[in-house]
Amino acid sequence: MKILIADDDFINRLYIKELLEEGFETEEAKDGIETIEKLKTFDADVVLLDIMMPNMDGFQTLEKIRKNELTREISVIMVTAKVEKDDVVRAIRAGADDYIKKPIDQIELLAKIDIQKKYIANKKTLAEYQVYANIKDSMLVAERLQKALLPDKKFFNSIFEDNFILNLPKDIVSGDFYNLFVKPQKRIITLFDSVGHGVPASMMSIIMHFTISKNIENKYSNIIDLIRKIIIDFQIYLNHSEDVFFEFGFDCIFCEIDQELKQISCIGARRPLILIRENSNAIIVNNQKFMPLLSSETHSLYNISGDAFSIGLETRTFNTKVIEYQKDDIIYIFTDGYHDQTCGNENKRISKRGFYKLLLDMQHLPLKEQKKSLYNHIKKCIGNSSQIDDILVIGIKI
Repeated sequence: MKILIADDDFINRLYIKELLEEGFETEEAKDGIETIEKLKTFDADVVLLDIMMPNMDGFQTLEKIRKNELTREISVIMVTAKVEKDDVVRAIRAGADDYIKKPIDQIELLAKIDIQKKYIANKKTLAEYQVYANIKDSMLVAERLQKALLPDKKFFNSIFEDNFILNLPKDIVSGDFYNLFVKPQKRIITLFDSVGHGVPASMMSIIMHFTISKNIENKYSNIIDLIRKIIIDFQIYLNHSEDVFFEFGFDCIFCEIDQELKQISCIGARRPLILIRENSNAIIVNNQKFMPLLSSETHSLYNISGDAFSIGLETRTFNTKVIEYQKDDIIYIFTDGYHDQTCGNENKRISKRGFYKLLLDMQHLPLKEQKKSLYNHIKKCIGNSSQIDDILVIGIKI
């Protein structure tokens, strides 16, 4: 550890050097001017800076140290024969890290240097925390912006009286998003899951949100084609250099609920629709009898799967599934974050089937209570480990 001893008294400088144990590399300066000059060539970790010096006193020297970009991070311990509060306050306000009074006690000096040594060792980490704090502030603003784009809860509840939305971003912002559009006798729900999570995924989700909102009057197949074109354009612009590579894509589902025909029309890109009906042996999908995936004593769960590919660079044809629904049917749409979550030390996924069984087993609960149950289950599952992806689950009684 390198220490610069700045004092106009030779005896004082010699005394301080004797107090320092082996392992310290020292240099001396007899006044403030020489201190500034020495710091140009001597890479000091700590400066022991006397206040009372000729030509340039300790306060003036400290000010110059703090104003210089190359020296501003050096730890400075002020050394003073005075112990007046005003001097201490002035030193700290001027940027001193600590102070010590004369006559100097060896143990106190070594303890104060040790504190600075620990601080220096952790300075990189502290700087990283500060950077994180600054990023987090920006992320919180981004989160509010993203949430402002989602459907208003009051509006959502006015359209679907009994519903829940479980939205748990892995990071502060999310690549999962949803929307609700209202037409005469029709309710359109969209749910999207961008590849990845965090800031990149959330940026893409905002772009897709505006794209869908502006084009919702078009056919859903046309909207998907438009999304694919945007993805292709992004790939071209972002991958113009061979040094970098970006890849974007979306899993999604469009659900149109026709209240007059009592039908749900769905287009899914790697996203299914789950319908649960009480006392049922089959439902009608695309004019054909469709059997349940799971059943309990009171309810049956139907998995109306989407197509097995995402919206991406390749041209795909997405199929429409038309489901005939009944009053009080419950539908669920969701991204893959919930069922892909691994549980604690077991490192075992919840899995789709495990998730579906959870949904089926909680049909005795109102939807708001189902949300609590799903939340408690996922939190217990995560435990002391970490959430691996954004989570979005929407349940609606129709």
